[in-house]
Amino acid sequence: MKWRSVGVALSLLLAMPLSAQAQARLVEYECEAGRSFQVEYAGDTAQLMRGADSVTLPSVVSASGARYSNGEITLFIKGNQAFIEENGEQTYRNCVGQAVSPSQSVSQRVTYQCRDGRSFSAHYLDDRVELVLDGRTLTLPQVVSGSGIRYSDGITTLSSKGDQAFVEVNGTMVYQDCLAQAASTQPPAQPVRGMW
Repeated sequence: MKWRSVGVALSLLLAMPLSAQAQARLVEYECEAGRSFQVEYAGDTAQLMRGADSVTLPSVVSASGARYSNGEITLFIKGNQAFIEENGEQTYRNCVGQAVSPSQSVSQRVTYQCRDGRSFSAHYLDDRVELVLDGRTLTLPQVVSGSGIRYSDGITTLSSKGDQAFVEVNGTMVYQDCLAQAASTQPPAQPVRGMW
């Protein structure tokens, strides 16, 4: 009986996505018909985010891959493939996932060049971005996004997907058609203190 319990526990662990075994990890899924959703995996739960809707789904036993369900909504995962069933009906199908932000404390600095010639920079951190606009630095927390990734303090909003981004202030687009120019995961160079 002891070996059977160990075998069941091991099979459950192996069936979970690696992201669920580590710290929280955010994954964005793009599905057929242009639909998308995000999932934050943390321990044995998956926080499913679709637009403004968010629901926590506990992990349940699955014969293959991983499954998270609250009885009404079920998220099925196998590798980077996923689909969602609601009350037994598939509502999101043929979904492919891609990690949005790493679970470690890695930062990324990106400069965006906009079509109108202006530029801004963003320093992406775990759950926030430091946005430099016109010489001012704003810290924006990450918020739920239907597609891509979004940061907002309620006044200023940075939205990005892939290498494209735009910034809104009070609902008005102030930076648009902006493309990422350079990214670095290393901290900026620090001056060497003089030895004399």
